[in-house]
Amino acid sequence: MTYRSEIMHEVTANENAPLVDMLSTQQGRDFLDQHLAYMVSIGQLTESRREALNRIVAGFPEAGTSGSTKFRAPESVNLEFQTGLRKGTLLFGNVRWVHWNDFEFKPYRFGEISEVVGVLSTPSRPNGFNLVRYYDDQWSANLGIGQRLSDKWSGSVSVGWDSGAGERVSTGGPAKGYYSVGLGAQYSPTSKYFISGGMKYLWLGDAKGQLGAQAGSEYYVGEYKNNYSIGYGLKIGYKF
Repeated sequence: MTYRSEIMHEVTANENAPLVDMLSTQQGRDFLDQHLAYMVSIGQLTESRREALNRIVAGFPEAGTSGSTKFRAPESVNLEFQTGLRKGTLLFGNVRWVHWNDFEFKPYRFGEISEVVGVLSTPSRPNGFNLVRYYDDQWSANLGIGQRLSDKWSGSVSVGWDSGAGERVSTGGPAKGYYSVGLGAQYSPTSKYFISGGMKYLWLGDAKGQLGAQAGSEYYVGEYKNNYSIGYGLKIGYKF
């Protein structure tokens, strides 16, 4: 069993927001105001809405602003085990818990911008919003059997499950956990080296993707269904 404590990170990063940078200049604000005035003239926008949008844009932070971003990586617990069932047969598995339910990430400049544009989001977020926010802990488990087939060959099969971190997730990771099945094999022509490979197929859970401003609400921008993922790898090892 392995326990990993939460870790506080503090970083300074360069954040690029080309559209916001353009609108933070006088030239950019003048260009936007001209466009909004045209929309008012053709009846697609009211004058009061135009004034409100101009006030919001006037609050954009200047280009090049940067600052410290702090976030806390979650704690986790891993339990891994293996035992022999009989000669040449191995049962193995693991269970993992990750404390995601209070994780939030808001880069410095992103946070400044979100406090300005949050009043335009649905639902309204006048105090800004996070880039990423999770509300559920994550559980996962894997169970497999390894079998020595001969002096040179061995193989394994495994199944897995992952709960995910909630039905409504970030659009950057649009899946609510998964079920998986994996196959692996290893060939050892001599005691000095081996060649191993494997493949895993994952049925990704259906999920609703949310923008940062929608986290914690019933709103979402897309539904993800009937998705899958395939992972594979090859390893060559030599023993000195």
